[in-house]
Amino acid sequence: MLKSIRLFFNNVEEILASCMFVVMCVALFAQLFGRLVLNNPPFFTEEISRYSYVWLVYFGLAIAEKANAHYSVDLLPKIVKKPVAIVVDAIVAAAYAYLFYVSIDFWHFSKVIITPALEWPMTVVSTSLCIGFALAAIRRLQNLVGKFRKGGAAA
Repeated sequence: MLKSIRLFFNNVEEILASCMFVVMCVALFAQLFGRLVLNNPPFFTEEISRYSYVWLVYFGLAIAEKANAHYSVDLLPKIVKKPVAIVVDAIVAAAYAYLFYVSIDFWHFSKVIITPALEWPMTVVSTSLCIGFALAAIRRLQNLVGKFRKGGAAA
C-alpha cells in the first residue's frame, strides 16, 4: 500500500497531466464532431478544452522541473559551475514559492468571476496556477536537495 502511494506521489504530475490531455482531446473531438457532422457544436466544449489546456501547461511546468529539463546556459568554468547551479536552483525555487503565494491572491480574486459558457467559478482555472507553482517549487527543491546529496553535482 505504501509503495503504491509513493508511486502515485512520484508521478502525480504525469497522471494529472495525462488526465487533462484526455479531457482536452475528448472536448476537442466533441467540438469538431458537433461542428462538422451535426452542424451544431456543443457550447461548452471550447471552454473545457481551453481550461484543461491551462491545467496541462502548469502540470507540464512541474514535470519539466521534476525532470530538470528547463533550458540553461552553461558558460561558466568548472570551479564555479556547481555552486552557481545550486544558487540558481535556490533562487528559482524561491521564485516559484513567491508565484505560488501570488497565485493564492489571484485565486481569491477569481472567486467572483464566472466562466461564460459553463458558469463555473474561475477558481476552476486559477487553482491550476496554485497547484502548478507549488509542485514546481517542490520539484525544484527536490532537485536542489539531490544536488547537495551528490556533492553539488551540476544539472
